[in-house]
Amino acid sequence: MASQTPENVWDYPRPPALEKTPLRLRIVWTDEGQESVLADTTSGFRVLETSHPPTYYIPPKDVNTEWLTKSPRSSFCEWKGQATYYNLQPPTSSQPLVKDRIWTYPNPTPRFVNIKDYLSFYAASSSSNSRSEKGKGQWKCFVGEEEVAPQEGDFYGGWKTSWVQGKMKGGPGTWGW
Repeated sequence: MASQTPENVWDYPRPPALEKTPLRLRIVWTDEGQESVLADTTSGFRVLETSHPPTYYIPPKDVNTEWLTKSPRSSFCEWKGQATYYNLQPPTSSQPLVKDRIWTYPNPTPRFVNIKDYLSFYAASSSSNSRSEKGKGQWKCFVGEEEVAPQEGDFYGGWKTSWVQGKMKGGPGTWGW
């Protein structure tokens, strides 16, 4: 992949912007050396909001939805509307259910209608954001060929890449921004 132009999260707008991304987005489940593709697209969108790394949305046709079940959880975003969540039954069925780490907007606000029913994944499959829990499968998220890091904290679902820079909201001491 060609080098991306550096971006600073403080240059992103508020209210947030929605833009199509030409970059390949992938989510891969890994467990005991085996990999299963959960999602793979070049038809994604990203949401850009001041002080946050981008959040990526993948069309449902490019997600292996047979591993997903609806969760009773919902949340509300002042910009996008009511979100609903999914649980993942890992392809390696011996693994426990991954709860509430995938979300969608079934009836988004007019500004975000292009991501209606698209799915977004937290960059880490557990709320600990750990990439090394022994004996436990996990997913990895990629933009292009780069594996992303999760946005700090467990409220926002941004994907951090090497070209996204600036102090980001989500960690301790940033809630008042």
